[in-house]
Amino acid sequence: MPTALIIFDHVFLLILFLIALFFGVLALLAGRVACVRLRCSAPLNPPASPPARPSTTRQEGAADQLRPPLPSPSHLA
Repeated sequence: MPTALIIFDHVFLLILFLIALFFGVLALLAGRVACVRLRCSAPLNPPASPPARPSTTRQEGAADQLRPPLPSPSHLA
């Protein structure tokens, strides 16, 4: 009887190990799919590109400062 219990115990532990292995491989595959979707496989050091120019120029910024302030709702009433 003890021999059967030992065999059953080892088979049970083997099944638990295989289930854990299955979920581990599943997690690795899910991580790889997420990494591909997020483009993690892009090169770590992309080629240097010139810095982007700001969308507004100094003249536009100066023109914004010359505009009169908008009236508040209390003046409209």
